[in-house]
Amino acid sequence: DFNTDILRLLFKRGANLYTKNNRDASPLHLAASKNETENQKLLVEKNDKAQKETQLTISWVLNKIMLLLHPFMPYVTEEISYQMKFNKASHLILSEWPKFDKSYFFSDEEAEINWLVKCISAIRSARSEMQIANDIQFPIEICGADQKSKDIISTHLDIIKNLARIESIAFSKNIPEGALQVVFGKLTLALKISSTIDVSKEKQRLNEEIKKINSEIEIFDSKLRNKDFLDKAPMEIVNEQKEKKDRALATKKKLVDALDRIKLPK
Repeated sequence: DFNTDILRLLFKRGANLYTKNNRDASPLHLAASKNETENQKLLVEKNDKAQKETQLTISWVLNKIMLLLHPFMPYVTEEISYQMKFNKASHLILSEWPKFDKSYFFSDEEAEINWLVKCISAIRSARSEMQIANDIQFPIEICGADQKSKDIISTHLDIIKNLARIESIAFSKNIPEGALQVVFGKLTLALKISSTIDVSKEKQRLNEEIKKINSEIEIFDSKLRNKDFLDKAPMEIVNEQKEKKDRALATKKKLVDALDRIKLPK
């Protein structure tokens, strides 16, 4: 809902801001804290620098979120702040509103994180299209990477492997056979899935799905070309058929993209 979306956005922006102003704070700590096993390590164990920095980061971000949401959710945010002991000195209603500061802009770092998010999203989307279970991991080879891309990937290697469910990452000049290709900017991400799924059967499944969706699209086209249907059917029914056709076309595009990504071994 709206409040949840606001919380997610504010937490993401706040975490980036905190880590940029506190160089000991690593985005990896924040990503790992969402994992159940790492959560116990980073949020519970004592005498650990990473654990302490993670707690400070999350506390700082949540405190700012409570301040920003207080005008819209006064009672809830006051209670959360009290329970979490964010503001020991005063209530949120008496706290100073966060001030705008131009020094909080970090365009280079933001571009790097956005690039990383898009890279991980591209891999996860390909996994979803190929119906690869989350518990299955496989290696990938990255082709066409310049030095800047290599540096970003190497810096955030653990985050990519964790969030994209990747076994290992290597750089290569040639696309390996039997790989699922994901084009991302100037890079080609070669997902080596041949050891985890039957590529030939997957290609056959995709072709069958495309054939099925083409039949559905033809039915929608037939209705929308029928003058009697357009003249007699209520406008909401006509629009419903158009929307169904658009959804079918979008599904077909995903299936075709998934099929194009497969490079069968010779």
